[in-house]
Amino acid sequence: MFVWRFWIFLWLGLSFATLGHARDHVPMAGGIDCLREQYDPSVPSSGSFLTLPFYQPSVDSYTIDEVVTDTPIPISNSFTLHDSWRTPSGSPVIPIKHWRMSEYTGLAMDDLEGGQRGHIDLYAKSGEQIIGRQAGWWMNTQNDDTVLANGSLSTNLGCWYQGPPYARLFANLSQVLDVSFDTGVHYVTASGGAHSQAYFQLIVSDTSGGCGQNCAFSISVGYFGPDKDGATRQLTIPDDTGTTNLPLTGAGLDAPDWVTRMPDSIHFQVGTFSPDHVHFRISPDQLIMMRNDVAGTFDVYRQLSTNPLDYAITLINVNGEVYDPCKAGVPTCTGSSPSQLGMTVGNLRATATVPHEAVGTPSAMGGPSPLLVFRHPAGDLFGLSTDLGPSGPWRGSIGTQRTVDDPAATVGQGAQRVYFLDAGHHINETFRAGGAWQTWDMTTGLSLPDAFTPPHAYTASDGSVRMYFRDVVGHVHEVRLGSSGWIASDLTALAGAENLPPAIGSAVGYQAGNADRVVYRGVGNQLVELFFWDGRWQAWNMTTTPGAVPAATDPRAFTDPQGAARVLYRDINGALHQLRTETTGWQDTNLTSVVGAVPALGSPMGLGVGSGMDVFYEGIDHHLHVLAWSDGRWSQQDMNALDGAVPIVSDPIGYVGADGVARIDYLGSDNQLHEYFRQGNWKHRDF
Repeated sequence: MFVWRFWIFLWLGLSFATLGHARDHVPMAGGIDCLREQYDPSVPSSGSFLTLPFYQPSVDSYTIDEVVTDTPIPISNSFTLHDSWRTPSGSPVIPIKHWRMSEYTGLAMDDLEGGQRGHIDLYAKSGEQIIGRQAGWWMNTQNDDTVLANGSLSTNLGCWYQGPPYARLFANLSQVLDVSFDTGVHYVTASGGAHSQAYFQLIVSDTSGGCGQNCAFSISVGYFGPDKDGATRQLTIPDDTGTTNLPLTGAGLDAPDWVTRMPDSIHFQVGTFSPDHVHFRISPDQLIMMRNDVAGTFDVYRQLSTNPLDYAITLINVNGEVYDPCKAGVPTCTGSSPSQLGMTVGNLRATATVPHEAVGTPSAMGGPSPLLVFRHPAGDLFGLSTDLGPSGPWRGSIGTQRTVDDPAATVGQGAQRVYFLDAGHHINETFRAGGAWQTWDMTTGLSLPDAFTPPHAYTASDGSVRMYFRDVVGHVHEVRLGSSGWIASDLTALAGAENLPPAIGSAVGYQAGNADRVVYRGVGNQLVELFFWDGRWQAWNMTTTPGAVPAATDPRAFTDPQGAARVLYRDINGALHQLRTETTGWQDTNLTSVVGAVPALGSPMGLGVGSGMDVFYEGIDHHLHVLAWSDGRWSQQDMNALDGAVPIVSDPIGYVGADGVARIDYLGSDNQLHEYFRQGNWKHRDF
């Protein structure tokens, strides 16, 4: 009978390199970093700290030998594909170039020498493969007569920490550990008492200082084994491999209490299976359930902290393991009990996320406490802090179930403010000035006309709050809050713009060139600007600018670092255009043709960053693309090349918070919110 055992025979360090995607084939002395160091911009003197997320970096033929290793203890915080099977004893890891390991792993590659490693280059001997963000390994206990510790061999993709600094498992109690990876078992065979298994492993350590010498335990989530008994198993056992003295808490992927298998995940597997997705979560409460089982099983662990925020990560990996009783020298050996396992693992990510589900485009407010506001499918509004400090992002409910479109958020007149459209075409405001959120119907309270676009809002240089929408006949309205209260105006009427195309899209307001400006897309996809100059509102058709073309989406506007007005829009062919003010007047530039950029979907957005500026948008490839203006020229970057990025399914939004950090937020294909933030270079994180 198979005894479920989560071995820790070998560890492998997997890391997320903050710049691993852009290494230009230059090896680093310490290998590819795992978790990244981050700093709290609100407390510059606090120093950096190690933190999740943990994204599997890409490896090529130039970096493979930094990653594939058999060292007894991998370098701390170093990405590693690790084994310690030496055939013959003491042999180094060498390229495998005389046979295709894909026969057993299923991971095909053309460059055998650049992507395969092992200890002996002979057919069917054990070895590893790695290419891009996919790894494969083949383990065969028929290698030779090498004695294995307890008859077990494992190959591991993960990350090891021998000492501090450690990353916290949870930054706050709103978070859960979210783990996902792609995996498949291409070949498996065993006879007699032999068997094989695969699992995710995490070692956590209590950092509270009250646990004495017994502070760490191992968590394993099994997703493949010899029988279905492992699918729902939850148990704590000692490590009988002789490699550690840690308790092992083992849960199957379908375990009822200790882990939560996500809907997009496979179930526990028996036998070979094609590459598929494993996805599960561990909450703070579930961590403490496992802690309690450890403490209840081993008396010396009763002092472990019951506060989930006290736990740090000392190991993360995915393991494949084979067990051969003949190698263990036990009586169950039949004389021919080999165990063989060929498998793949890729796109491993472990993140501390705040559970949420979002639709549409979020909105952001800066201020001392930056907040990302989003709409739930049921119409509720929520806020996610975008805190970069060690306490991490958290989620709070803003309230209301009446939101039917994207919200607009800003900070002004002493309060955080969110505007939204309800099903009755009324504009509502929910605001908070240090206490609870309060909501009121602005359409009723201010006798506004019904709105037929979601509102947009910003806070002007004089501190007043400005909010814009269009009515049923295409007039653009402004509602302004200043020191004397609310003032509502029909800007179309004030500007005498009835002869210009009426609005069909949402109007956006901003300030540039000492003028208040409002831009919208009108009938015929013409761009119209309303602007306050010389003591009155005026209007003109921006599409009459030489080179300008009809807009396929609503425009976005911003002020560049030199104070000039910039208006961005997309045409029907996906080309990005920029209207900008120059000394000679307005000019239109086709940015797509200038830079050779990927065609766009949706509406682009711009952001002044230092002395330069960035234009970012969703491409037709559902990647986030950035066009950066710096040193007098444009450059482009595919942000989805960054580790951890997912396809974008909304317009991106960007802003610079009071902490001085530039951020770009978007809705991913997983219905979760994601962020790029700039600390030195752009970095990605899950919310």
